Amino acid sequence: MADREGEVRPLLPDKGTTSFAEAQRQPGGEAVAWADLESSGACWPVQTVQTHPGTSGAGPRRGLPGDAAFRHALVEKPRMVTHLAWAGDGLTLTYSALSTCQVMAPERTASYHLRDGRWTYLGSGMLGIAFGAEGRVVRLKDPVYAKADITNAADPTTGTLTLTTGGSELVLGKGVSVFALTPAESAAARPPKSPAAQPGAGVAAVDDHGARLPAAVRQLARDIAEAAARGDSDRLVELCDPCSTGEHDWIRSGDGARNVLRAIRTHPMRQPGGDLLYPGLTMCVDEPGKDISCTPQQLHDAAALRLKPGLAPGMEYSGSSYTASDAVLVPLTLRLEKGTARWTGLAAG
Repeated sequence: MADREGEVRPLLPDKGTTSFAEAQRQPGGEAVAWADLESSGACWPVQTVQTHPGTSGAGPRRGLPGDAAFRHALVEKPRMVTHLAWAGDGLTLTYSALSTCQVMAPERTASYHLRDGRWTYLGSGMLGIAFGAEGRVVRLKDPVYAKADITNAADPTTGTLTLTTGGSELVLGKGVSVFALTPAESAAARPPKSPAAQPGAGVAAVDDHGARLPAAVRQLARDIAEAAARGDSDRLVELCDPCSTGEHDWIRSGDGARNVLRAIRTHPMRQPGGDLLYPGLTMCVDEPGKDISCTPQQLHDAAALRLKPGLAPGMEYSGSSYTASDAVLVPLTLRLEKGTARWTGLAAG
């Protein structure tokens, strides 16, 4: 590490390695932070924020959040760090999916405050967030992504830059791609008072392509979810009508209520005959512009079901694939008949 006087001192232990383009030194301190640049190809970078106390011979510290927001971003691999900034003796940072190669949605970004190994979730749908003095917060939000093309980086991802101060949010500019606070402003920042709300588990209001579901279907799905959460098999059997004796036996089985709950909290697929299939995710690929590209709703379900990304389903695809059958062996079917929603049974899984 070189200081302004030109003095150079080793930062990592002997033979210690890392990959990064630049590091940021803590304003008024010795610590440094950077996002490494590990990569397995143009669409497979795996960036991780690392911190170092600035003491010669010490090793860097790295880690990842383990909360629901990070899981819902689906950024285990690949992932990018779209913003990194000091905030007092902590950091603000944003992990994101790769917009040039993956399907983007607000949940695909997750912003955090990191201090002494403790992660505080700050929200999703942002390209970056920074804290300043006297409680000021700067956000780069509402991303506008360029056309998904890894070969053309001429058009940067941009967003709306806002400043929150004194309880009011001011728009500073639109079409912004990069922002930074002064060292003095960053040095005076304090940790957030409370975390943002984590993504919740609940019944979907839309189908797997974002179209709103009828109110009667939403209410029935809530009734099924509430009974399943209580483990109330009798109520589930009552709601599943008409259903066969075999279907009722499956519902009453040891894992029946748990499996029903897992399925009913997903986004359904509308089938040609009018049935709604929970979950609607049969197979999708996390790659934009394809015939089976994942929708934001399908990606949400992939995260909620904790699906592991699979291999691309063919030579014409390069993104990871997801299929709900890995977690839901027996889907549910609901139907709307003359304004009345009915749980008509189980689908072959």
